[in-house]
Amino acid sequence: MPPSSRLQSTAFLAPLFPTPPPTFSTPSTCMRSDEAPSAYRNHRQRARDFLTQRAVQQTMFCSKVLRDETTVRWLEDWLDHHGLDDLHHCDALKVRSEQYLSALLEAPSETLLVKKPIPGRTSRNNPYIKRRYFSYNVHIVPRLLARRILAARTQIADELLIDIPCIRRENNRSMELYRFSVVHPQKVNDALNLPSNGDTRGSPYRQANFDLVKNYTLLLGLVDTVNELADDHRTEDDADWLERFLDDHHHELIAPYGGAFGRADQVIEELLRMTPFIRGERRCLILVCWPIWSWKRELTVLMNGCK
Repeated sequence: MPPSSRLQSTAFLAPLFPTPPPTFSTPSTCMRSDEAPSAYRNHRQRARDFLTQRAVQQTMFCSKVLRDETTVRWLEDWLDHHGLDDLHHCDALKVRSEQYLSALLEAPSETLLVKKPIPGRTSRNNPYIKRRYFSYNVHIVPRLLARRILAARTQIADELLIDIPCIRRENNRSMELYRFSVVHPQKVNDALNLPSNGDTRGSPYRQANFDLVKNYTLLLGLVDTVNELADDHRTEDDADWLERFLDDHHHELIAPYGGAFGRADQVIEELLRMTPFIRGERRCLILVCWPIWSWKRELTVLMNGCK
């Protein structure tokens, strides 16, 4: 969500020894929300960026739980990542993962003066009853923050290695539910969803991480399926139709200011609900577009993006 809509802390920071962080220009190959989905090419680099981003967000969350708002605010100010703490988005880092971590490791320590109001009665008209403040110093060591982020990054990567294979089972169950809905057109409860994670030792954003990975792999599956269909002259029209579908829905998967949970499932359901339609004629043959066939091809390609 936009930084203006976030809750602002009552405390404010004043650096005793200001050391502004270095600035980096955003690489031209890094996809932003207003670029075409075809920019998703370097999957390995984007996976590293995603892991670092979610590790930073997890570090912010843990700092909030420990009432360490100073660290959260400092990480938001670092390289201008305001609003990152509560953003559900898989492309939120403004620099590459290596640049973010190396700059954090090389940054000098800082001492911040934190000033907070003392609870009590105040009055605008009474000059003898004014708001009072207490202050204290907080030492920020970026090198130690980088170590915390790297540890969280390793934990998230280990969890995703366990969770990503669930996408294949979800694909199969989506097809089972689709076949069942064709035979039984009445509305049924989806009993095929995977059970929620019951491991209380997992990272706090484990379910959110898996949801973002589903969005990203679905986007990769759509892009790769479009390219595969376009390579065959017999399916060029199918590629054009699926590309239009992708243009209409890729912002739902990669939302500019973060999105809601379950967007990948909603896009899949919309594709499954579409009925076949005539897309043209060629050599006295009626050509039919069958969306479910494109979805079956996509299921195979989608898992390749997870390897």
